[in-house]
Amino acid sequence: MGKGIAVPTILKLVIGVIVIVIVVFLIYRYVLKSPIGEQECRARMTAWCASCQLVDFAGGVQMGEELATCAKDHWDIGSGNADQDCGGQENNCAGFLPSTG
Repeated sequence: MGKGIAVPTILKLVIGVIVIVIVVFLIYRYVLKSPIGEQECRARMTAWCASCQLVDFAGGVQMGEELATCAKDHWDIGSGNADQDCGGQENNCAGFLPSTG
């Protein structure tokens, strides 16, 4: 019988590959700042609009840079201004909230 690779060596290689994949993913996701997709943008927009609805679209939470950019890119709504708060956003949020009528 010939010598093979020891099981602990194989486990170390597998763990090493997993760690490298995780590090590469984190670098891609957070360092390179890839734009968020339409589904994630829709989810964030829905959450933001729901919080705006709670304050009757007066003031409230600011959009933030990522949400402002994706809303402008995907639906051409808003000014792309990260400092945009809820004021006057009823029409922009209408498609993201359940109808109350």
